[in-house]
Amino acid sequence: MPQNSACLLNLSVESNLEAIAEIKIKDKVKRKEITQELLARFGLDNIKHSVANSLSGGERRRLSISMALVTKPSILLLDEPFSALDPLSVETIRNIISDLQHSSISCILSDHNISSTLQSVDRAILISNSIVVAEGPPRELLNNKLAKQLYFGQDFTI
Repeated sequence: MPQNSACLLNLSVESNLEAIAEIKIKDKVKRKEITQELLARFGLDNIKHSVANSLSGGERRRLSISMALVTKPSILLLDEPFSALDPLSVETIRNIISDLQHSSISCILSDHNISSTLQSVDRAILISNSIVVAEGPPRELLNNKLAKQLYFGQDFTI
């Protein structure tokens, strides 16, 4: 899922999902089934006729994630999933990521919102100047001296 909206801004929420499904799924009944399932799963039912351009940042992010899930991937790469979102939307996206992980979809996040990212993952890798500085569970990273020196600072907590 790209950082910027992956939606077709002049199409409705439902049409965005249908467009991806049409490319990837041959069976018309299955396409409709998956589209309706994703609308419900991500709380997009009530705005399915809204044009994507009119959606809030959080609604667009949910639409982008649902579009990425049309083909039922086993791994989902999310680029800046928390970028430019209000705190309530960040919490919603964190919950979605957790739900995806519990439904056997591995999520790889790349984000500068380190607090939300570390609260969403069970393992993290900190890279500085193309070098892996620290890796492991979030608590381990927070206690890593080099990670504190290069990225977190001494007082950062989650």
